[in-house]
Amino acid sequence: MAQANQAAQANQAAPATGMMAARLARARQSNKDSGKEDVVLTGAAMHAQPSSSEAGPSEVWPGDARANDEAAAQDPEQRQMLQQMDRQQEELEQQQLQLEERRKLQLGAALPSFADASPFCTPRIEQGVTMPASWLLQPAQRGAPMVQCLVKRERSGLGFYPTYRMFIQRDDGDVFALAAKRRKGVMSEGHSFLISRDPKDLEKGPNYVGKLRSNLIGTEWMLYDCGMRPDKLAKSAAGDGEARRELAFISSQQNVVGPAKPRCVRVTMPQLDESGQHPRALKPTSADLSLPSLARANQLDAEQFMFFANKDTAPNPVTGRHTLNFNGRVSKASVKNFQLVSPEAPERVVLQFGKAAKDEYILDFGYPYTPLQALGMALVSLAYKLANEGG
Repeated sequence: MAQANQAAQANQAAPATGMMAARLARARQSNKDSGKEDVVLTGAAMHAQPSSSEAGPSEVWPGDARANDEAAAQDPEQRQMLQQMDRQQEELEQQQLQLEERRKLQLGAALPSFADASPFCTPRIEQGVTMPASWLLQPAQRGAPMVQCLVKRERSGLGFYPTYRMFIQRDDGDVFALAAKRRKGVMSEGHSFLISRDPKDLEKGPNYVGKLRSNLIGTEWMLYDCGMRPDKLAKSAAGDGEARRELAFISSQQNVVGPAKPRCVRVTMPQLDESGQHPRALKPTSADLSLPSLARANQLDAEQFMFFANKDTAPNPVTGRHTLNFNGRVSKASVKNFQLVSPEAPERVVLQFGKAAKDEYILDFGYPYTPLQALGMALVSLAYKLANEGG
């Protein structure tokens, strides 16, 4: 029986050995014609390797790295080919690393991809690392679901200067995005909120990304980035820094003695730039060219600006209260609740804000709003205003 098995194995190996012998003979004849002595098998010959006992002293097999190196050293063409293969392999590995880093930056390695459930991509965020400033001015993707966020209000002392923190809601946990706090000592001029991409650093420093200012009674609001005022920039001796960009102008209707009702809000924002990745850089050099001045003079061009307004509410026939459909996102009635739509598509909500619990509010935004602009809208609703009942 053992002899029969050995014979069967020999018959199975005979074709492969015969083919290998023919290839080896052709390779040896070719090397002999060209004056070469060693035989180096590559390509298809590698797929039919004989056992180690069958390989002669001049035959080099892929598993023997030292023999390959010796053969390559004696064969200039083979050495050049191997060097070229090494370079190509290094280039491929480098490209793979670059693609991986880009994927991590766009889709996030530590977090599930925003492309799965949200309209834009979040960068890789480690513990204690802040969001990139450019991402905070990245608009949500057109046609995608709104980004779902949560704004938490944290009171301290008498509660006059609470801190607001904005989190992006995810299935695997909330992700911090922005923080804001009203600055002290400027109440005579209205509200002034400083916005930071760090949850604790709420000063004008490396994490300062924007500012929200209002007039005294709270009917007009301006959202800026972290740039300098034109007059301060002109007086700067060093001449460094950039002029601030105007990101949004918000006006609200005054209502002091009337019944409590949802706020009437109008929003003007610059159009997106040519790339569609950021709002157009609007840096007026004088007050006459600023958004509030252009709005009062009725000189806002639709080709340069976008306009939004709060969605009309419908009174509930049972309770008599004004109602909006937040699709289950809002659970508390409040005059601060609102939804924004554009005149071109009055049924499509682009931003909504509402009370979910004590000191917790939902904030959902879609194209063309950015995280920084969305938080600015939330702060306008949360801030106490002399022009409205109940603040």
